[in-house]
Amino acid sequence: MTSKDLKKKFLRVFLGIEIVVFGLTYFWGAHGLQALVNMNQNNIKLEAKIADMQREVAGLESQIEEWHIHPFYREEIAREKLQMAKKDDTIYFIDEKKNDKQERFR
Repeated sequence: MTSKDLKKKFLRVFLGIEIVVFGLTYFWGAHGLQALVNMNQNNIKLEAKIADMQREVAGLESQIEEWHIHPFYREEIAREKLQMAKKDDTIYFIDEKKNDKQERFR
């Protein structure tokens, strides 16, 4: 083998290795196609979360609107969720723990 043949063989092997390394980096590198696919999947998930949050915000805005428009809704929230009562109301408390214990012994 002559030195020209050795140089050609060396260049071919080097070029082959370079092509393999480039291909691996192109597909699975930090900025390769696999990373782009992962980012696109992450974008889809985030867009779905955004849509869910927008629906939730719309629901909350409608509740706020109901709060401002209907006094009955305001009173319902005050009585049920905030456990408030009017001045002359009679309040009854039901001890659910006690009821649960009584149900167990029956």
